[in-house]
Amino acid sequence: MNYTISEIALIIKAEDYKFPEKEVSVILTDSRSLTFPEETLFFALVTERNNAHRYIYDLYRKGVRHFVISDDIANKDEMPDANFLKVSDTLVALQQLAAVHRKRFDIPVIGVTGSNGKTIVKEWLYQLLSDEPGIYRSPRSYNSQVGVPLSLLGMDVSTRLAIIEAGISLPGEMGKLQAMIRPEIGIFTHLGDAHGENFESRQQKLAEKAILFRDCRCIIGREGEALDYIASRLRPDVKKMIWGSGKNATVRVEEKGSTAHERLVAVGYEHVAFTLSIPFPDEASFENCMNAVCVLLLEGISPAFIAERVARLQPLAMRMEIKDGINRCVLINDYYNSDAASFQLALNTLAMQDAGREKVVILSDFVDTGTGERELYREVALLLRKAKVSLFIGIGEKLSRYKPYFLVPRCRFYKDTDSFLRQENREQFKDQVILIKGARKFRFEYIAGFLQKQSHATVLEVDFDAMVHNLNYFRSLLPRKTMIAVMVKAFSYGSGAGEVASLLQYQGVNYLMVAFADEGVELRAAGITI
Repeated sequence: MNYTISEIALIIKAEDYKFPEKEVSVILTDSRSLTFPEETLFFALVTERNNAHRYIYDLYRKGVRHFVISDDIANKDEMPDANFLKVSDTLVALQQLAAVHRKRFDIPVIGVTGSNGKTIVKEWLYQLLSDEPGIYRSPRSYNSQVGVPLSLLGMDVSTRLAIIEAGISLPGEMGKLQAMIRPEIGIFTHLGDAHGENFESRQQKLAEKAILFRDCRCIIGREGEALDYIASRLRPDVKKMIWGSGKNATVRVEEKGSTAHERLVAVGYEHVAFTLSIPFPDEASFENCMNAVCVLLLEGISPAFIAERVARLQPLAMRMEIKDGINRCVLINDYYNSDAASFQLALNTLAMQDAGREKVVILSDFVDTGTGERELYREVALLLRKAKVSLFIGIGEKLSRYKPYFLVPRCRFYKDTDSFLRQENREQFKDQVILIKGARKFRFEYIAGFLQKQSHATVLEVDFDAMVHNLNYFRSLLPRKTMIAVMVKAFSYGSGAGEVASLLQYQGVNYLMVAFADEGVELRAAGITI
């Protein structure tokens, strides 16, 4: 996005600003994520826990000159060339800017909401449509009152379809999100207990979520009381892609069985019938996958293409990792997806780390970007220079092809990950912050292992996908109506009481068992109701 200060001031109804023709392209709400100060407009948000006005002077000293404020600035005289845009509420101003930016794009926007599964449905939709040019989606789990406007402001002239997730925790929030997103297609994933303490009832929470869909031309979701209620609040002409096995389902879905690694599903829609092999057997993945598949059916994509893409769906790592590296290095591991938007976010995380350390980026080729290669890698090279990266290591044939674009102080290029591992000397990496960012097929976990500090401490890693598989396998050995009680005493044997209990509750076990009353009290406080 590129806006002049005068354009932004008009949109957010700001007062007391100067330098109207200055242009900004970066919106910042987290002072730790500063990368391009001269192009940044900082919104000083005020929350119950923090007032970001306190960071203004520090950002000014780092080169930021444009600020949206709601409080008076006591030391304004010490910042003579700063541009202050005064508003009554900085969050409202950010949302106003996002709403106007969204209206400039006459494109389909998909809005995703529900208690669980929003991010997975969004990311799987992106995977399924990855051959299509101009597909944009919210970064990570940016679905809040701040995250949604930041997501929408990432849309640009190349965007042909946007997938935006919306999450709420309080009554009154969804109306604000809907006014910004204005989705044409709505996906409802699931109604669970998250944030239930802030609503009088599940019905009130469902009614709040339904607000996102009030102007949609189509609603997608699994058959059941929740979707029936949402549909009852929409205009009669809204198309309903309701999937399931009941008589009212418009997308007929019949399960054909599952193994330890897949679930077979027969799908019928209008005059076509086909079979899907979903590469995850658990119920949550089944729901998330079918919600995404319904979008493809709505868009008229062929069953053969859908089946082929579903069979290739990849699991998601929901967060990047920051770990200790060798020789006092810090590693930022973000090698589960690779696209321009997530690369910018990863650079923001790199900027938050120790400013005194040299910055290193190890990057793979981007895959399935739908963007012209030349423009994409020129932009990547520019981002690296602006982020003051000292060493860039490019891995892949495309990056090697465009190596003249990369003018950072030191660059090295390899055709694949194996070449990097054979030729690099790990002892050369010292006192650096290293971002490891790549597409899954490049197997960058081996590079992370190569550079990670070796420790003799014992680490327990809990794999929720494996846990769900084990639960479902155990269920398959029992008579159909047998209830299941799962022991979660001693903080789930040290593996995380709240996290494990929430997973088991979502998977529909009947009881949880603890050893002492205080363990049960803690689970109730964490939102466990079974």
